[in-house]
Amino acid sequence: DAGWYASGKERVEPVSTKERNGEPEPEGQGSEPTNTSQRNWVSLPDHSRHVEAEALVILEALSEQFEPGVLKAVGLAALYHDVGKAHPAFQEMLRKGGESPPEGVLLAKSQGNGRMDRRHFRHELGSAMALLGHAHVSTDDMGDLAAYLVAAHHGKVRLGIRSLPGARKSNKDSNPDVDRLLGYRVSDPETLPPVDLGKGLLVPETTLDMSIARMGMDERRSWLERSLTLLEQYGPFRLAYLEAIVRAADMRASAKEQEESTV
Repeated sequence: DAGWYASGKERVEPVSTKERNGEPEPEGQGSEPTNTSQRNWVSLPDHSRHVEAEALVILEALSEQFEPGVLKAVGLAALYHDVGKAHPAFQEMLRKGGESPPEGVLLAKSQGNGRMDRRHFRHELGSAMALLGHAHVSTDDMGDLAAYLVAAHHGKVRLGIRSLPGARKSNKDSNPDVDRLLGYRVSDPETLPPVDLGKGLLVPETTLDMSIARMGMDERRSWLERSLTLLEQYGPFRLAYLEAIVRAADMRASAKEQEESTV
């Protein structure tokens, strides 16, 4: 309970990894039990609104510590954090995770762990791209902060967008990010279908243009440039604090969703 002891002499038993159908859970899905697997099916619009509501509760208690723009960015990040799960590959995985999945509904959580056919896929990167793709967000000073918090809420994507070692080995090109970047096509951009988040907010079909991950590819500022600006503006500890708010809201909402189905 007290943690690691440098003077400890007893043998430490290794912690086994969670397994699915006898195989280790793939990196793309993540190892967190609240990531996709629940007792019940949970729709993407409902989960998004649940997380937003939990974030607003936390932000209300912290309202005097942050300026209104930052509070707005955190709330926006909470709302958009899982929009990338609308990707057909992710939806297919979720529907494999239980019996009789609901039809005609975009899912955020399934009854069990389906198998992700697309290795190293990070749904939160798609969520961030969808957020930046909105005109009213991309021109907002807080758009970059909201997108960063969305991308970072599982701790896999922060300052840089880079392929994982396993993905690099599978690429034949000398540039490891030519064909795939965290599960997304680069040379032929994919699209996310429209996502209705309720309350009149419709996220339109989004082209997932990953050129933002590279410098000098177009007139847009790169992801690295945006992230370094945020790091300079807020510092690493404040960014981590804001990231923790989004993560805490996600976990609180997921815990409550364990008790009741939303679809």
